[in-house]
Amino acid sequence: HFQMPLNSFNQEDHNKPFAKIAQVDEESPSFEAGLKLNDELIQFGPLTHANTSRNLIEIADLVKSSINKVILLNILRK
Repeated sequence: HFQMPLNSFNQEDHNKPFAKIAQVDEESPSFEAGLKLNDELIQFGPLTHANTSRNLIEIADLVKSSINKVILLNILRK
């Protein structure tokens, strides 16, 4: 489960998180990949703060079309 931040959109900032992990279900691909509560997504496959409309539909569509495929992630963990 993802949570979209309310911060302003800056088209040129590719290293800015665009979503925050709000829940990780055990036995899910996210859990197996090592995602943790409050991790922030900088990149989810091709999606970044600069090229996403910041809604969960884009993430969901990417996940649905990538079953049994690797999705590369770049996260910020505090």
